[in-house]
Amino acid sequence: MLKVFQKSFKILINNMLFLQPLLLYSIFIIATMYALNGRNILPVGQILYFVTMFLMSCAVFAGWFYINKLGVEHYQEDCSEEKSFHTTVSDFKEFFTGVSLNIGKFIFGMIIFLFAYFFITNVISHLLVKLFGIEQALQALVKSTAVSQAEVIKTFSAFSDNEQFKIGLLFIVVLSILALIQYWGILLLGVLQSNEKNWFNSLWQSIKFFFRYFLSNVAAIIFLFSLFVVFNLAFGFASSNVVLSSIFTLLMLLYFNYYVIVVLCFYHEKREDNSNSRTELIG
Repeated sequence: MLKVFQKSFKILINNMLFLQPLLLYSIFIIATMYALNGRNILPVGQILYFVTMFLMSCAVFAGWFYINKLGVEHYQEDCSEEKSFHTTVSDFKEFFTGVSLNIGKFIFGMIIFLFAYFFITNVISHLLVKLFGIEQALQALVKSTAVSQAEVIKTFSAFSDNEQFKIGLLFIVVLSILALIQYWGILLLGVLQSNEKNWFNSLWQSIKFFFRYFLSNVAAIIFLFSLFVVFNLAFGFASSNVVLSSIFTLLMLLYFNYYVIVVLCFYHEKREDNSNSRTELIG
């Protein structure tokens, strides 16, 4: 996996232009949320807003994943800067091609991903809370979040050692599940692009690929999640400064781009290896 991490970083550096759609869309979302902040929107308007943003997100990610997929497939280790730049620009121009080819796949993939994300997390969280017997402690902790951070710390400190341990364990388990589902969701979207016909087969292939290379995938999740924690801690310290917050927001977008490239790169390499193995057997 170390080679995949290194190769993915080089692909990210070579294709910094690919960050543009994600950056522009993030600015659009922030501006929209700012414009709607404090406004009284009817339930029908809220539903229309959610559906519109969902479809727009699917379209943007369909094109953005596609150009990143091309970036992974067209990457060459020993390539001149001029040729590398022309390849990047050529791949970037395929953004709208990716939208037209993959919009349906991404609507399907995003629905599956969101269902897994919320359903599995909520079910497991509910079961663990019942198993640990910490319903009242969690309710008190949630109420304290509406007051202040100091109140949260005070409330948590008032719990018994056993309750603190169980809440900490619950937090770790849920966070691990979220990290696993997020990784699998990106893998699913990557597999969907490679399967032209059967979307449900892509769902099965993504699950099979995850468990076939389980240890490598877990290593990738741990590495990428560790980077996420580091960036979030740094962002927390810089949140009071507008300039630093802007810089770390850009870094978080770069991190997400790198995350996607790692998953696509690993899947592409294993797919190529399997294809080459089959060719050698036939030969």
